[in-house]
Amino acid sequence: MKKKHLIILAGPLDNQNAGVHRVTYEIIKGLHDMSECPFDITLIRDRDDGQFPKFKTAKIPLFKKLPGFQSFRLFFIVPLYCILKKADVVFEPAHFGPFNLPKKIKRVTFIHDLTPILFPQFHTFNGAYLQKIFLPRILKKTDLIIANSNNTANDIKKQYPFTKDKVQKIYLGVSDLFKPLNNPEVLEKLKITQPYFLSVSTIEPRKNIETLLEAFRLYKEEKLGPEKLVLVGGKGWKNNAIYSKINDHPNVNEIILPGFVTNEELIQCYSQCNAFIYPSIYEGFGLPLIEAAVCGAPLVVANNSSLKEITPFKELLFETLNAEDLKEKMSLSKQVKPNQEFIDSIRSKYNWKKFVTEFTDSISSLFKQN
Repeated sequence: MKKKHLIILAGPLDNQNAGVHRVTYEIIKGLHDMSECPFDITLIRDRDDGQFPKFKTAKIPLFKKLPGFQSFRLFFIVPLYCILKKADVVFEPAHFGPFNLPKKIKRVTFIHDLTPILFPQFHTFNGAYLQKIFLPRILKKTDLIIANSNNTANDIKKQYPFTKDKVQKIYLGVSDLFKPLNNPEVLEKLKITQPYFLSVSTIEPRKNIETLLEAFRLYKEEKLGPEKLVLVGGKGWKNNAIYSKINDHPNVNEIILPGFVTNEELIQCYSQCNAFIYPSIYEGFGLPLIEAAVCGAPLVVANNSSLKEITPFKELLFETLNAEDLKEKMSLSKQVKPNQEFIDSIRSKYNWKKFVTEFTDSISSLFKQN
């Protein structure tokens, strides 16, 4: 039987560095690594780097400097390509699409979170406005919605009740690259000295870094330990207040900002920290949680959204905006030492092979319904 033609809008591989990039890469890699992929796959990208030789790659450049071209590409060029190449199903891993496809072509949309809808104040005005206008239309026309957690699935159904019969929860996985490693030279290169607490996120308001900074001040004021605070991640938006608080912090000399790091460097940061702290106000999944956990780090996590669903360290949950509670959990984390059995259990629950199996089964089921 002829395989169905699956086109993946793989732009996040080329134009993003954060969580959406990582998830898109792992999904495509998982499909590529299958001994027998059930689909004939084409990737639509801004460039072709030969990363996935088993798949066709359609290079449709973004031309970012050409005003209006990105929208023209999204709404007209990409749909036309999908029609001409006789796609059976089109997958959008970055949740804004697919657009303008005939009904005979199945649409699959991945929703990472609903932060632009639920917390528009944490986004640029244009970004939140576009999501508010387009997302309901996208979800009405899509045939399958992939959600990365029960929390995200429930948020989608609550916000858009008409989606209740087409939302499928599939947990994300963690790459086999992430495991406990100890190479102090990597930390030296990043100018990180032990011991330290680690947090990994884009520097932006939703990540609640200001509460973490206040908790760190209290931790140091009460002389609870020698740890420094390492904040890994690139600059986001609306972050002037965050950087001001860092610069004015009484322990500014013990706060380290390496910026964006490679996967290899990130693994070392996870592996050698005393605890990983994730104070975010809302997450759809929280991929850094399981990455840090399989590297052997205790997780100090805000008690909200998917974070309380995903973290295995329930005793280290803290009230999201309560710096005093966070300080106490930072101190308590020293008593938690994950062992290999624990790490294996996390890897068993969250793995990309399992994700890809459920993902392909869910797409295949769209054609069995006909």
